[in-house]
Amino acid sequence: MRAVIIDDEKNARETVKGMLSFIANDIEIAGEADGVKKGLEIIHRYAPELVFLDIHMQDGTGFDLLRRLESYDFALVFLTAHDNYALEAFRFAAIDYLLKPIDPDELKNTIERIRKQSSDNAKVMDALFENLQKATSSPRKIVLKSSDALHLVFIDDIIHCESSDNYTRFFLKGQKPLLISQSLKNFEKMLAPLGFFRVHQSHLINLSHISKIDRKDGCHVEMNDGTEVPVAVRKKDILMKRLEEL
Repeated sequence: MRAVIIDDEKNARETVKGMLSFIANDIEIAGEADGVKKGLEIIHRYAPELVFLDIHMQDGTGFDLLRRLESYDFALVFLTAHDNYALEAFRFAAIDYLLKPIDPDELKNTIERIRKQSSDNAKVMDALFENLQKATSSPRKIVLKSSDALHLVFIDDIIHCESSDNYTRFFLKGQKPLLISQSLKNFEKMLAPLGFFRVHQSHLINLSHISKIDRKDGCHVEMNDGTEVPVAVRKKDILMKRLEEL
């Protein structure tokens, strides 16, 4: 695999190279750059399959660089210090990132994940740029990876999610359900701040898609798609409070 490293910190570039020599010595570092301008040059020159990209550089940002590319024929790993908003955008776009100082185990796991996956990079970038458009707004889209495809979904179109072992089934407005190879717990962390609530161990719902609450014979909610979702006894009062706050 041919790779390039674009980071204005020489120590960061040396760290990545050093770790890769032990973790994945089949990855060839074809070029390095310390900014946006030189980064674009080495991407065009070497056509890498993997790009390690810093966010904040002296002549611009990694996002500036990406916006100037016509296509994205490479796997992308961002190198970044802690940046809450950028990290949120990465998670929703299913983009890999490494926090500085870089942890060798995290780098190893990232490389292993990249080897296994095939991504529609255009969809990933679409989600990333849309979610980055306004730093004060919530993410609008999420990238969901099924076994055979990559799906770009509007968050408002997610009606509810159901746990299925280590998978999550997404029920979407006007679309067939999607089975995604991540646990419900992972999606709860991402979606809870955006109006979703885990009413049951196996169910995460979009509060804006509730059509009815039935409190007879226990408690369940009816969603806009007609699905009845059970509400755990200990979640009933919390759910009612959340709905009052809407």
